[in-house]
This record gives sequence, structure tokens and C-alpha cells, in this order.
Amino acid sequence: MVEHQKRLWGEDVFLACHSTFHNQLDGDEVWHTGCDWWDIPRDFGFTDEGIDYPTRMGVLLGAREPFLIHMFYSKRADDYYDQIVGLLPFNGREFHHAYNDDVWGKGFKGNDMKFLENIRKLDAAAKRLNDFQSRSIPRIDLLVVFGTAAQFNWYPDAKARNVWDVDGSLKIQDKANSLWKAGYRCALVPDTKITDGVLKFRDGMFVYNGHAVRHCIYLYPKYAKKDVYAFLNSAAAARASLAVVGRADVDFDAERTEFRGRRYDVWSSAIAAEMGVAKSAIPGGAVAADGSFVLASRGIIDGRPTDFDFTVDGVRYTGRHTGLLAYRKGEPVVATPGSELNVEK
Repeated sequence: MVEHQKRLWGEDVFLACHSTFHNQLDGDEVWHTGCDWWDIPRDFGFTDEGIDYPTRMGVLLGAREPFLIHMFYSKRADDYYDQIVGLLPFNGREFHHAYNDDVWGKGFKGNDMKFLENIRKLDAAAKRLNDFQSRSIPRIDLLVVFGTAAQFNWYPDAKARNVWDVDGSLKIQDKANSLWKAGYRCALVPDTKITDGVLKFRDGMFVYNGHAVRHCIYLYPKYAKKDVYAFLNSAAAARASLAVVGRADVDFDAERTEFRGRRYDVWSSAIAAEMGVAKSAIPGGAVAADGSFVLASRGIIDGRPTDFDFTVDGVRYTGRHTGLLAYRKGEPVVATPGSELNVEK
């Protein structure tokens, strides 16, 4: 399909498509999409509905452009506002669902002009960030890689077999999301990206589609392929910041194998702290890979100020913003009227 579109409209055709269906690895997703969320060729990352942020960041990292498009729909205006504002600092943009869809979306009868006015304000704010965010992606503290063979093959643990005939006990997305909520900005990707060469280990770093991340947690290597075990052992031998969770003594061919690095039998979000992973979370915003940051709030709509006080790379930032504040290299580049910023080195 991609090749056909490029033949019709040229190499620079806008390609945006999400393959997320019900957005759950332990649901029916594998039977509908093959969980190819990270694989389909496109220029921009694309997700939908309420999928978790670690998965969104994994899809973003795999795209050619440094932006994520997210299709969203709800019956409540507030849900749209929160979704758009939440996405903005993470290079995310909402792909608006049909405004006249009364089945899944909010629907529009022609009398809710305030809703459209607010959406236009949010879209205008997003546009102001386009150039700023085209230069850097969100900072990722930790790469979370999951074993696809373990996730989609419950055998021989019948208790783990769920109604969709996959392993319902691993809760991989929940684990990644617990790290996110704890302040670790992480990206979730499958171990198939090791096999296809997108994820590499180079110079002590885990490099995903050209983006280098210092720390990696690999969840559930049971039945992983030989090249995955070779990758993990190579990184462990180089004293990389790597931790493996779960059984690691049998490969895809049911042959005995061994992982020779840091391994945990039982999952805990405290593993990240034991590895020395830093936390890049800031309230109401996101830090970019180059140390810049973006803050966003509903002040874009109503002008209400938000106070902030946080530290990035040893520098303390305090003040208030009225909806939007983007900072890079010593100065605010984008700011809504009335925003104030103080920098203490």
C-alpha cells in the first residue's frame, strides 16, 4: 500500500496510519494486527484512543519524523482538551475524529461553537511548537523491551492462558506504565526490533532507530530467538545498564540457553532505581533530548496561569505560564502572554 501511494503521489506523500486496534498486548490485538504497531512504514508515529504513553513513545522513536499523531474520540469535550494538552509536550498532535460522528465521537449539531473555538485555540498552540519540536524528540530515560514469544505463547503455563489464547499474566504495558507514573520517561518496543536490526547496542548505548538510550529493561526472554539472547549477552558483557526480568534459560527452538547479566525473577518498578536510571519527568511538560523543554496546560484555552518549579540537568526553573512555554538554550522560544520564567544555575 505504501509503495503504491508513493507511485501515485510521489515520495513526499503524507503517510499516516495507526495499526493499533484495541491497544492491549494481552487482548485480541495480535489476531487483528499482529501487534505490528512499531512496524508499518510511515513518516510519523501514529497511535489511537487511550493507549499508554510508553507505547506511544516507542512508536514515536521508530518513525522518520520526530512527531506522533494520535487519533482520539470521546463524548466529552474535557477529554479532548486533556488529550491534546497532554500530547503537546511529547511532540504529539491529535488527529481529530470526524466532528459529525455521533456514534464514537462527540458529535456536532452546529450549536457547540465554544467547543470548536477551543479546539482551534489548541490547534493554533500546537502549530506554534512545530518548528521548535522538529529539532528534538522527548528525552527517554529507559528503553523497555518485551519478549514477543513469551507474550504470545502461554505454553506450558495453562494458568496464564487467557480468553484470547495469549499469556494474560505478564501485564507488560502495565509494568511500563508504572515506570512512567514513577517519573521514568520510557519507551516500549518489542524484541522483534532486535531481530530486524532496528535496535542495536553500540558504544555502551541501546540505539533504537538512531536514538541512543543508556538504560534498558528487557521483560520476559522465555522462548526469545538466539539473536536476541546474543544481543542481551553482548550488552551484558560490555557492562551495559541492562536488567532482564523473568525466565532466561530456553530459546525459541526450545534449546537450553543462558543469560549472563543482571536478572530478576520477579518484576518490581524499583529495578529502575537499582540500575541508577534518572527521572526526566517534569510537572505538566516534557524535557527533550537536547535539554530543552515544553510546558502546556488548559491555559491555552482560558489563560489561567500555572506555577512551576523543577530542575533539569542541574538548572532550576521557576515561574508561571499561561498555557504554553517552550524553552531552549537560555531563552523561552514560545510563550503565551503573561508567562514568566526564572532560571537559577
